[in-house]
Amino acid sequence: MPRDENLQPGTYSLEQTARRLGIGTATVYRLAARNKLPVPVYYIGAQKRTLVADVEAWLAGGRGLLKEAGDDAEEEEPEAVPVRRRRVS
Repeated sequence: MPRDENLQPGTYSLEQTARRLGIGTATVYRLAARNKLPVPVYYIGAQKRTLVADVEAWLAGGRGLLKEAGDDAEEEEPEAVPVRRRRVS
């Protein structure tokens, strides 16, 4: 059965999250692995997903651009919501 992205309209894949945030997919995966993504990551089976509402709320909050790991430490970090990994059965 082919995958249909429309089956989970309330969530984004990490690839979709990257596109919505305007950053690279590798950066999103790296931030998620380090619990530094500004929105919670949910595990649905083997899939890593973010809630559309969380991503849109973060963007609507006027947050700055995400920093790449290794950028100058003197620059101010964007404010981020606490990140908690949650497994959904």
